[in-house]
Amino acid sequence: MRSESQNTALGVKITALLLAGGGLLGLASVPIALVAFPQQLLSQPPLKVAFGGFYLFLDGWCTWIGFDLWRGKSHALKWARIIFALQIPYVTVPGFSYLFQTAGVTVQLFFSSHGYNLKLGSYISIFVSPLIEGYAFGVNIVAIAALIYLTRLQSLTYEMKKDSRLGLI
Repeated sequence: MRSESQNTALGVKITALLLAGGGLLGLASVPIALVAFPQQLLSQPPLKVAFGGFYLFLDGWCTWIGFDLWRGKSHALKWARIIFALQIPYVTVPGFSYLFQTAGVTVQLFFSSHGYNLKLGSYISIFVSPLIEGYAFGVNIVAIAALIYLTRLQSLTYEMKKDSRLGLI
């Protein structure tokens, strides 16, 4: 039977894996897209290329924070909480759409087409366009669980030092 301190260390490692793994998936999608669709990607307007760079930055940031969380660095707890909070909402309203998740399950409700959808995996989408119509809202249930868990930790450094005898650091 696992003690509470062993569960704490395991929970930190799982959330770190979600961040780092999802970020790496996002980073890996760029070279794959460049090989599969070079003309479509390279012929995009500069603003879309800038958003692509921003998406790379977000995926890299998630990967870095995930690795730092795994190693028990104290700043990573604060940033992991922020990243998971940013991943909770999915919002689409006329003219705007936002979805960001490194690894998770987003449950979406569509009000214009009367349905629901699940998004699995790593996904970043921020659009501002008059072509966006309808309303959709959703939440990433994995991000909610991770944020609740990380919020309950007192201090990452304290929790990880307490668990260093487990060999998980």
